[in-house]
Amino acid sequence: MPDAPQIPGREALAPILEAAGAEALRLGPRAPRRKPDGSWVTDADLAVAELLSAACRELLPEAAVLEEERGGRLGAGLCWAIDPIDGTSAFVRGEARWCVSVALLERGRPVLGGIVQPSTGWMWTADATGVTLPKARAPARAVATGRLPMSPRRLLRVARWAVGRRLDLGGSAALALADVATGSRSAAMIFGGAIWDVGAGWALVEAAGGRVEAVSLSGHRFDLRATCR
Repeated sequence: MPDAPQIPGREALAPILEAAGAEALRLGPRAPRRKPDGSWVTDADLAVAELLSAACRELLPEAAVLEEERGGRLGAGLCWAIDPIDGTSAFVRGEARWCVSVALLERGRPVLGGIVQPSTGWMWTADATGVTLPKARAPARAVATGRLPMSPRRLLRVARWAVGRRLDLGGSAALALADVATGSRSAAMIFGGAIWDVGAGWALVEAAGGRVEAVSLSGHRFDLRATCR
């Protein structure tokens, strides 16, 4: 029987994220256009996806690859889940609230994850041995983010969850989870996120000692609630 693949550590993911973030900044939001689902895509999304896919395959050839922009397969074993630019709407508008997100899944659960926010230089990485986080900013309100428009059922769930909380609505699921891991957010609710949106942040929160709960699942979409500390 062949040996099981050696899962890389978070230190191996950092230079890949740095290179991807630099490429996104270099290209900028050129040629923005709408996808069939109404969300934005740019030339940078596609170029960064190609860079990440190649680098992740080189790092762990045994793993399948699943990307937001170019598809792929989740698979039953190891799989890279790649979001080249999470928060493309903010990227197109020239705002800071976007990031590059990469997770390695084993049987559908994240075992390695990393997020970089190129506009600030902040990076978050996590593996089975722990987590590397930027310095926490002052704790802020909770955040709810996800695919819009929300269904009436999801809006009701937000309203119930938000009771007693100071609530923001954010555009990047990955950064919302990273903020929870760092302690910059008290909690996050993610609605309808795909695994490439939530995989890396999920790994971060759990490695930081937090908790990620699946509120509901719909196909390959996730409704998650995350808290830490």
